[in-house]
Amino acid sequence: FAGILFCGCDNTHANQMKSDNLEINKKNHRSDIVEVDEETHQYDVSRVRNNEILDRQNFQKDIQVLFENNKFDELNKIYIQLLKSEERTSSGLWKLTIFYDSFDKILTIKEEEKSKKMWESHYKKISKWSSEYPDIALPEILKAKLLLARAWQYRGEGYISTVSTENLKQWNTYLTKANDYLNHKIPSLSNVDPEWHVINLDVKNFLNNSELEYKRALENATNRFPYYYPIYFNAVVYHYSPKWGGDYEQIEKFAHFAVSKTNAKEGTAIYSRIYWVVADNMEIDNLRKESYIDWQYFRKSVREVLKKYPDQWNFANYIYISCQVKDKKFTSEIFQGISFHDLNNWKNEYAYENCLAFAKGTEDELMKEREHKYMEQLKKDYPEYFQEN
Repeated sequence: FAGILFCGCDNTHANQMKSDNLEINKKNHRSDIVEVDEETHQYDVSRVRNNEILDRQNFQKDIQVLFENNKFDELNKIYIQLLKSEERTSSGLWKLTIFYDSFDKILTIKEEEKSKKMWESHYKKISKWSSEYPDIALPEILKAKLLLARAWQYRGEGYISTVSTENLKQWNTYLTKANDYLNHKIPSLSNVDPEWHVINLDVKNFLNNSELEYKRALENATNRFPYYYPIYFNAVVYHYSPKWGGDYEQIEKFAHFAVSKTNAKEGTAIYSRIYWVVADNMEIDNLRKESYIDWQYFRKSVREVLKKYPDQWNFANYIYISCQVKDKKFTSEIFQGISFHDLNNWKNEYAYENCLAFAKGTEDELMKEREHKYMEQLKKDYPEYFQEN
């Protein structure tokens, strides 16, 4: 889940959720996630795929090259096909998500000196695209994205207290422009493209609209496009996270709300995907100590995801989460799906080695091996300090 970059804050919550009615039982709270005596699931490694990250990178490069060379007709065809087919990647994400992420990378300019010129250049290009193809929704959606991107250029990624008064004014100006564009110039596209709702929810949230108005927009989005994951992911990070005024109890309730919207076709899969986003964008230690996650329900959800989308990217990330919260049995179970090691699927080599050692119960051996390698490297780099007397 690329492009979302915020950490958690310092709320202290308990952790016991009744999955059926969402009532928090704080009396019986147990802060540690514990292993449950349940049957270990078996994974069919013959179905495991290993192409998600490479596929994303190659696809996004192709999209960026087409945009740079003004190949609007080709981009339109790809867009229409993805919109109609709702094609998924091997990990289960809508490929339309990856398509739009390609443009997010293009439109997001962080360097202050370049940002205005680049923004104006992009706006001119997208306006030309729109005028040439007035019946295609894509360039209109990109205009709204571009207005939001411009707002972020003024806002920055720090806390609000670090933003100057002038930049805050510009932040609100461009958010208002994006809101007006979405809701007054292209409101009909809310029935065509799910990305309209992702942008709309972000804008409403950042403009500090009422909670009632936000929830109404969220309900509309999830009724129209219930299986488009970015709607849920952005809501978790930008609305329900502690960073933006929410808390972990709200996240848990929202995760079950997401399940209620998607269970007809996907069972409980969205539950673990949402907590994957939480683990990536907030302190993962909070998942163990502060969140209200129902760990047994999480395991059930993970198994459903891996059964339908047995991609190495999914296995590696769920292993990492399970390893970090110290559920050895579940970590060992999911490791069955790692048919071969590919570092592209892991945060780094240490993450893979640590989780594998945890699953096998060989942490002490791993530490000794690392200490030995470290000493050997020191001897190689500083032989004068290791000369025998």
